[in-house]
Amino acid sequence: MERVKITTKLLKQRKKRMLQNPTIAQSLMHDLLFRHFKTHVRRQVILRPYIVDFLLPDKCLVVEIEGKTHDENNPINPKRDRRLEARYRIKVVRISADDVGRIGKTAQIIQTIKKGIEEAKDFAKERTYRNQKLENQRQERLIKQKAKKIKATETKTIVKDPELEQKKLAFDARQREEQAKAEREKAERLKRLYARTF
Repeated sequence: MERVKITTKLLKQRKKRMLQNPTIAQSLMHDLLFRHFKTHVRRQVILRPYIVDFLLPDKCLVVEIEGKTHDENNPINPKRDRRLEARYRIKVVRISADDVGRIGKTAQIIQTIKKGIEEAKDFAKERTYRNQKLENQRQERLIKQKAKKIKATETKTIVKDPELEQKKLAFDARQREEQAKAEREKAERLKRLYARTF
């Protein structure tokens, strides 16, 4: 049997098909997640090379419905979960499609998802830390770019004129002479004042 290469185009086609034809269990799960967890829920999200049923990005959690397409005993599932956790730093929770439809199982499903959220807290902290680090790096890059632009404009505007430089030096020399003269006059006045007092 020939293996099909998984491309972005193929994944997008599958995602579109799945969004247009959700199963009853997926519809019920979407309502349950939205009602009980009051958080942003994304359906049929592409996390290459997979498509996950539900993603709660704020909680770093993926909820997968185990139905006919997913078999709980399938050896691919644990491998897939480990890959998703390692690559995207998210926790994967699997729930049976039969349990989603049953009235008595709702509390158990909510408990399972809460447990998954609790286990995913480390991933959420990592993500927050990583996002903060990336933001700091971005700010540093912006500051460096601004400093470069300022330096470039300063070097362009400063044009050395020899005549202007001579005038500046002459002005500085006059200022120093006037200051020295003022200090000498002040010293003489103090000397005369001191002589009169004693």
